[in-house]
Amino acid sequence: MMSDLAWLQERFGPEGIADDERTLAAHAIGDMRPTVVVSPPDAQGVADTLRWASEHGLAVVPWGGGTQQAAMLAPERYDLALRTGRLREVIEYEPAELVITVEAGITVSELAEILAPHQQFLPVTVPQPQRATIGGLIATNAAGPERLHYGAMRDLVLGVTVALTDGSLIRGGGRVVKNVAGYDLTRLFNGSWGTLGVITAASLRLSPVPAVRRTLVMRCASWEGAQEAALALYHSRLGPQGLTIAPIDSMGGGTLDSLELLIRFGGLPTTVERQMAEAQKLAEEAGARLDRILEGKEEATLWIQLVERAHQAPGVHLQASVLPSQVAEAVHVLSEIADAHGWPSYPLAHAGAGTVLTAWDAPGDAPLAEAISTARTHLRVLGGWLFIRRAPPQKAPLDYWGETTPGARPLMRRIKEELDPAGILNPGRFLV
Repeated sequence: MMSDLAWLQERFGPEGIADDERTLAAHAIGDMRPTVVVSPPDAQGVADTLRWASEHGLAVVPWGGGTQQAAMLAPERYDLALRTGRLREVIEYEPAELVITVEAGITVSELAEILAPHQQFLPVTVPQPQRATIGGLIATNAAGPERLHYGAMRDLVLGVTVALTDGSLIRGGGRVVKNVAGYDLTRLFNGSWGTLGVITAASLRLSPVPAVRRTLVMRCASWEGAQEAALALYHSRLGPQGLTIAPIDSMGGGTLDSLELLIRFGGLPTTVERQMAEAQKLAEEAGARLDRILEGKEEATLWIQLVERAHQAPGVHLQASVLPSQVAEAVHVLSEIADAHGWPSYPLAHAGAGTVLTAWDAPGDAPLAEAISTARTHLRVLGGWLFIRRAPPQKAPLDYWGETTPGARPLMRRIKEELDPAGILNPGRFLV
């Protein structure tokens, strides 16, 4: 391959490619590392790199901020890391429309700084926002505690520009909130984990920053009690913007008998005041008791720390999706399996969305594959599913995704073959 780098050097110059030991090590995935790291200055450069790599049969790993590279299997082959970090322009922004179009390499923190003077924000709280890129959020369909109210990234992306392996750039969706009927390319690439193309730009639906945000912190004696309170709020007309159950010390081993139910509201002060009072009453009727009320910087910090702590928990990270009425049972399934093996676990539940997160702090030689299979069997009875969000290197490969809907994999394979016929994008990392 080294003899073929002349084209890259001529196309992008020394600032666009790197093959020194330090850079390659920083882009390692498990025990695999690329031969070269390419950082094109623009979208067409990304497309040209993909075409060149496809012609040479070189495996490409798209790389934004690198925060989610451990959330997939190691690639079967890995020749080139394709960074989008130089694509960080604001293409168009009209605050009155609550829509912004940006290049995919802009980070979450950078976007927040652009939107702040206009009292607008992208309602997705993710770990490491100073590194996480907009392209990465779309590729992984990121979602935070706000999903209950605002949705996940797939609900916030109006349009995308994507570089394909034939060297072309395609656009799906648009800048407006409603689009004409047709193939929904935006949804196709959202959550595709960089296996179909490389997102180079996106139009995003923004939200006004609420005039006030407040969080009720309620103490609960059990997951069942916390779930009952959360369900009362979920089925009410109060519209909480966050509804999360967490052990009081989320990094202290995940005890199941000292829980906090976090209830977040945002809006006009008088409206929030009424919502808080009614929410407290509903939660107390379900057996919870008020611990404290947070507002301002302390309130914002609580939710950021919640996301960061979940990300930093040691071990194998798992995510289960169940009905909101089954959150407590799912937590018990996952915690009891960990307890049976003597592994500390760190559960957290975004109760309104039916999302349960946990980390099993298992040793390297632990029977993880068997434990995960057992968990999937139990959750399948509930109609739920489980996937691995992140895992340290294992002696035996783990099944990250589990069973899929019948017929889904053949369909996904056909789409993959159409858009990436040479199979160079993230080979072996996703479902097909």
